[in-house]
Amino acid sequence: MDMIITVHTSLDRFLMIDRIMEVSSSRILAEKNILKTEERIFTGIETLAQTGALHVRYLLSFSKHAFLLSIKSYEGPTQLPYGLYTISGLCENRSCDAFEYSIKAESMDGGTFKGRFLFAVSNYGSDFKQTHLEDHYRNIFSCLTKDTEKNSITNV
Repeated sequence: MDMIITVHTSLDRFLMIDRIMEVSSSRILAEKNILKTEERIFTGIETLAQTGALHVRYLLSFSKHAFLLSIKSYEGPTQLPYGLYTISGLCENRSCDAFEYSIKAESMDGGTFKGRFLFAVSNYGSDFKQTHLEDHYRNIFSCLTKDTEKNSITNV
């Protein structure tokens, strides 16, 4: 029996991070300003997952489709305190098709949420068209790293 599940987030946008400040071969540092309307638990999970997935795509030069395979753990409040968070993602293990991350978001007020995520990659295909998605994610990454004095893309 097929089930159709519809999730209504009441969000007017889907991109969960606001800026990428640093990126290297093992780490990504980003920012997210959580607004009053975004303080639900799924915002925290999605913010961390999007940060990791963007880093995986960056590591592969946007040549493959990256997706969340598993949430190994998540710790954080069910209602996120709003404010500016710094998100730090560390790629702890990887193979040619899977990447394991520890990702943590912290605010200056001491608010924290974190998790361990597993991402998988696949070649683009008929469901995930390379002609659209490769440029789409490359452009998102470029916009998130553009025009900021703190940005630093390193080859560490």
